[in-house]
Amino acid sequence: MVKAFISYSHDSREQMNKVLHLANSLRSAGIDADVDQYTTSPPEGWPAWCKRQIEEADFVLLVCTDAYQRRFDNNAEVGAGLGTCWEVPIIRQLLYDAGSSSRRFVPVLFKEASAEYIPIAARGFSSFVLDSETGFEGLLRFLLNQPHVRKPTLGSESVLERQGDVRSRAVTMGRIADTLHGRGDLDEALRILMEEVLPAFDRLGDVRSRAVTMGKIADILQARGQLDEALRIRWEEELPVYERLGEVGERAVTMGRIADILQARGQLDEALRIRREEELPVYDRLGDVRERAVTMGKIADILQARGQLDEALRIRREEELPVYDRLGDVRRRALTLGKIADILQVRGQLDEALRIRREEELPVYERLGDVRARALTMGCIADILQDRGQPDEALRIRREEELPVYDRLGDVRALLVGRANLALSLLSRNSDSDRAEAGTLLCLALADARRMQIPEAEQIEAILRAQGLSCD
Repeated sequence: MVKAFISYSHDSREQMNKVLHLANSLRSAGIDADVDQYTTSPPEGWPAWCKRQIEEADFVLLVCTDAYQRRFDNNAEVGAGLGTCWEVPIIRQLLYDAGSSSRRFVPVLFKEASAEYIPIAARGFSSFVLDSETGFEGLLRFLLNQPHVRKPTLGSESVLERQGDVRSRAVTMGRIADTLHGRGDLDEALRILMEEVLPAFDRLGDVRSRAVTMGKIADILQARGQLDEALRIRWEEELPVYERLGEVGERAVTMGRIADILQARGQLDEALRIRREEELPVYDRLGDVRERAVTMGKIADILQARGQLDEALRIRREEELPVYDRLGDVRRRALTLGKIADILQVRGQLDEALRIRREEELPVYERLGDVRARALTMGCIADILQDRGQPDEALRIRREEELPVYDRLGDVRALLVGRANLALSLLSRNSDSDRAEAGTLLCLALADARRMQIPEAEQIEAILRAQGLSCD
């Protein structure tokens, strides 16, 4: 069954009644629609309730009004649109994670609303004006993936229902693969995408969903270091689809991912050209200031890799950070501050780098309850302490505040990297007992890296050889 969550602003009692009627109508039509009016006071609190609804929903309907658009694009006055306070930041983040293009988010308007009320980040999506039964039917067919066809003979199985079942299963399996990918189980994630998701979209003739799935396959191959095949998929099987469909935003996102691969291959000049000439101008034309800032950050990454630290630092401070401040994107702001700290650490400004990590980055992840990002930041703090000659505190952080988190989360890749970093810290102390523990940690990390077929395996093998250690 398709599940939908409705996000809207509490503009008026009339508006709330329209939203409630929409939810009731969807439920009557077989859509498991949910809205805050069905709940009085969730025991976990409204923020957690909204987050769970969005994560569990197949689709999120954005009821677009003037107040909703201003709240979404961070132009609303303080206290306005209280009904969208909790879910909007989550939706904005998910739109970013999906490259500002996701079929999950569906703008809907009542007949008196204008298309200009659709938030900037969602203007390229399919939208529906609920001014008649035709508009509602269009929305319903979109949610169920049931195009206009002649009804089958009474008593026969509905082709639309069969297709809906196939698609719903493929979407669900795709989300399972996403979860496995995030946990580091790359082999099973890849198997699901190639054997269960891709064939379903092939049978349905859904070329767009097929292209999205091929992109996810390329993501896994890239994580495993299979850069040539990942690049081929981007160029030959993903990009042409978005070009034929005229999806300029998704084309720009894919070009950015091609630039990621080229950067990983050391082709920095071509990666930089793509960012500046094929990705950035699209976001400028679309007026998408957030994606422009993200792309400028990736340009800064390339400049930093080329040793152009001053220009990279200028971009971070002058072209990235102010945008996230204006948008109220606290997570992206924290990530950018972390990259500023990276540059300062390379330049030897360890005290300021440590201050940023402890005072401006770490508290954000603690407030957001993001235990993984907190653990990663604690690992960065340990790196700085190691550089400052404080190995004991660095070791404590890695043992007590970093590795246990990855273990609890089942994040295999982060865990193996953390073990390798801990081993390097132990080796720097030059004691026999530390050396033995380091060898054990490196062998554990190597076993996981080989199983996942990721590039870190070669790096760990090189450390073992340099230290005269063996896992045999």
